[in-house]
Amino acid sequence: MKITAKQATVVNWAFFIGFTISGLFGDDPKLYYTCFKDIFLLIVCTVYPAALLIYLYCLIAGKRIQVNNTQPPKYLREFFETTVCFWMVAAMFAWPLKKYRQGRLHNYVWDIEESTPGSGIIGNLIYLIISFLVVDLVTYWKHRLLHTKTFFIFHATHHQFHDPTPIGAFAVSPVEAFLTFGLGLWDCLPLPPIFKFYFPLHSSIIIGFTVLNLYLHAGYTLNILEIILPRLFINSSGFHNVHHAKGNTHFGELLTLWDWIMGTGQTFYTPVAKVKE
Repeated sequence: MKITAKQATVVNWAFFIGFTISGLFGDDPKLYYTCFKDIFLLIVCTVYPAALLIYLYCLIAGKRIQVNNTQPPKYLREFFETTVCFWMVAAMFAWPLKKYRQGRLHNYVWDIEESTPGSGIIGNLIYLIISFLVVDLVTYWKHRLLHTKTFFIFHATHHQFHDPTPIGAFAVSPVEAFLTFGLGLWDCLPLPPIFKFYFPLHSSIIIGFTVLNLYLHAGYTLNILEIILPRLFINSSGFHNVHHAKGNTHFGELLTLWDWIMGTGQTFYTPVAKVKE
């Protein structure tokens, strides 16, 4: 089955509009849209400045990867598509934030005593790492699924940027935004609060993912990071840029571990000079 561009557009708009108006059907629409506004402004006012700072630093201190690509970056298109993604994220995350402000949030706790592992910081770290590995493995397979003929139309938004900049790091369609960030709705599902995460610790993964993803789309490499990150099986700009250039390899989003295990990686431990070829 092949999904046409017109069908994909309809589905994307359905997700975008559906989540935008979803707050109207909750118990407190005013609070929901206040949460939506707060999250959207927080994301825009932090991620875009961070993207610009990382990009400027890479322009000064980094090495360009696609040295033979003479096409200018699509800054405005990246900005538009990324803002659409941020809108979707805000529309989704407004639900758990609303529950938190109502005192009804269960799975994300601020008191370490209430977390699943209990008060021990070591136990919480192990719990966080295991959860992170499971989620990143699912994300790897989600990414590979989006590269199949059936579903690539929902991923094509991101791959219109063959040599991206940090501005387009989150330039994905509404459907892909849901598939990538929809886990934030976990606390809103009618399920018992079995898994409780200590949010101050859990948020470190969110911040780390955001910063790393901006670097992955810089279009430049920083020597020290390209030496350290691959040896920790963490994705890097040199590794991920190959994915944008070739499209059918390097599917790991946070870790390259899964590419190594599944045989879908090509440049492990490759010097920066050779990554540019």
